[in-house]
Amino acid sequence: MVISTFFLVVSAATASAAACDLRSDMGARELHEVLARRAVELVVTAARSDANSRDRLDQLMDPDAAFDLGAGDVGRPMGHGAEGARAVVALMKADRYRYLGWDYMDGPVDPCGEHEASIEFIASADRQVYPVTFRFHNGRVIEAKGWSRSFREGALP
Repeated sequence: MVISTFFLVVSAATASAAACDLRSDMGARELHEVLARRAVELVVTAARSDANSRDRLDQLMDPDAAFDLGAGDVGRPMGHGAEGARAVVALMKADRYRYLGWDYMDGPVDPCGEHEASIEFIASADRQVYPVTFRFHNGRVIEAKGWSRSFREGALP
């Protein structure tokens, strides 16, 4: 019994450690860039429905990751896992994205800990912007919460 419990604990610890594919020597600046790009990749991948996209979504996010995209005064849970990601992507119809760089001092971080990356997805034709905050653990998305907002833009004289 003790031996089987030991192997169960070792297996769980090994699986947990293997789940994070980020280098341990990353600084805050590089981690911010990597996680922001992963968030964008998740949205691009969720827009496709082939076998490769399903496999990649499994790598990019936790299967229980929660997705929420509010509008107006109402939060809207969109589901969990691949279905939730696809529901958010279908609703946004984004054709552009934007995220801010890490313009602070670089410093050491635990890349496999919990981190956030905020990305704005833009649906140019509908003049809607969707600021979405992605939460990561072990380098994988565990939650994405956003909001739908209208916008106007123009040139300055």
